[in-house]
Amino acid sequence: MTTITINERTKAGKTLLELAKMLSATNKGVIIEMDQNEPAVKEEKNKTDEFLKKVRRSAKHAREIGAGTRQGNSLDKLMNEL
Repeated sequence: MTTITINERTKAGKTLLELAKMLSATNKGVIIEMDQNEPAVKEEKNKTDEFLKKVRRSAKHAREIGAGTRQGNSLDKLMNEL
């Protein structure tokens, strides 16, 4: 087992934590234990939060594509719009 300390106040820390959360939801080998002694940080809406939303959305799209349930636009439709 490996322990990783993540600073949730940094962009890299938030990104790594979100990645670990996504992996733990799909894989049984990843367990996240949060330290209850540290005070909760009030998250402000900023560029980091927007980036994390995009990461989550991309992961969702990747799962849909892998499962064959993602409905995208056809190339013909795209060319007609241009």
